[in-house]
Amino acid sequence: MTHVPLRRYPAALELLHYPKVYDRRSLRIVAIGDRGEELAAGDPAAHHFAVLVTERSTEARQEHAIVDFERQADAEPFRRRIAAMLDVDGEIASAAMCLWEEVLKVISGHSGAPSAIRALILAASHNHGACALRDAVQAFAERCDLEWSAAHESGTFDDSFDWEWCPAWLATRVEWDPSGVDLPRVKERTASSEALATPADHAAAA
Repeated sequence: MTHVPLRRYPAALELLHYPKVYDRRSLRIVAIGDRGEELAAGDPAAHHFAVLVTERSTEARQEHAIVDFERQADAEPFRRRIAAMLDVDGEIASAAMCLWEEVLKVISGHSGAPSAIRALILAASHNHGACALRDAVQAFAERCDLEWSAAHESGTFDDSFDWEWCPAWLATRVEWDPSGVDLPRVKERTASSEALATPADHAAAA
């Protein structure tokens, strides 16, 4: 059962009417303490969880609360729905198509992916079929796009999204089950694995 929000803020209604005003990539979930203070992720003292978004157009890049939830598990699906709604240029859909195109190229043998990566993707395809694998890959699209945007803006990656970034990202940021029994999932970041996927990482994975 999904719980309804504890509180809605004025920005929740405004972004429905003016989605281009808000930066989709800025969406985040923040743990809030009982005094209204922002807490570190995973802090057990969290009283509720706020979904926040930043304006595109203001110099100050003002951040607004959209809605509060009692549980983070309810806040995340809401954040994903808002991200899709704010994706007025279809960037998430484009990322999903680029990722799936690369998977199909790997399966057909028309990609430059390392043989080890191809074996992993083939195992997932053989065990789950195209539809289930496509749905799993589609779910990676927003994360892939967010990380590419961060790398592009920081200057650490300046090549194309579809031909260079997506193959490298699938090879370095996705955890593929060697047996193919489990569907792939995005690797969780740790303090020692903050580097973004790059073509160099891709080559090193060969």
